[in-house]
Amino acid sequence: MLNTEKIFLKKGRWPLVSIGLPTYNEENYIQETIESLLKQSYQNIEIIISDNASTDNTWEIINKYSQISSIIAVRQEINQGPEFNFKYVLEKASGEYFMWAGGHDLWHKDMILNCVKAHLDNKLSLAVPSITWIDKNGQETKIEKYVIDTRMAADPVERVFLFYSKMKRCSAFYGLYRIEDIRKISPWPKCIGSDFLLLMRIAAIGNVLTVSDSIWYRRENNKILTSIEKSKRYAEMFHLIGIARKLPLLISRVEVIKEFSKLKGNIFKKIELLS
Repeated sequence: MLNTEKIFLKKGRWPLVSIGLPTYNEENYIQETIESLLKQSYQNIEIIISDNASTDNTWEIINKYSQISSIIAVRQEINQGPEFNFKYVLEKASGEYFMWAGGHDLWHKDMILNCVKAHLDNKLSLAVPSITWIDKNGQETKIEKYVIDTRMAADPVERVFLFYSKMKRCSAFYGLYRIEDIRKISPWPKCIGSDFLLLMRIAAIGNVLTVSDSIWYRRENNKILTSIEKSKRYAEMFHLIGIARKLPLLISRVEVIKEFSKLKGNIFKKIELLS
């Protein structure tokens, strides 16, 4: 008998999974996104939707689902920025596990089920789905192949090193977290690459594993931002001022070095990681 089956029989239920869905102007995809989450084979879920004062029909579409018992839908009166919206859905979560969901993405029906099984069998801090990219019409374009597995690491430094060496585009940010671990890593870093730093903190706490049979269909962004545009976007998002606004990438590097320097573990791996 699998460990997950033993735990299921012992508890008498599968653990609650909270899904945080922060949205803004996603009228083209939000209905398909919500339907994809509702069709998950893993049914012990709550979906917390926070609409950040969308100016299109996003809220009208979301509101149609507000009578479903597993959905908690809120419309913010004013747009308080993406950081607020991501924090809000996490604060409202009551599950043992938590994941953020993009308002334009899709998921294989067994995505959450397989991530929960991975958690229960391996005592993870974060289970990472494999990624298949889709276009605006939902057609598959490419499969992103990489495997993160920190289970053999001896200490926090080695876990972070293994994680960092395999991670791509911070996609792991949209994996399934043990909620008590994701809440340990506050406060949210106010710099470019905050998702990167949050993931490093998670890897320092516990193991991270890619779940190959758990598929997240990530929709490609049609608008490609330049590095300058990205920097400006993050400066506005985190309300950066002074030198942090003028030199956001430099400040980000400093914050990363500060975080890595605090890690406990193999000094040689730490030097390699910092370099």
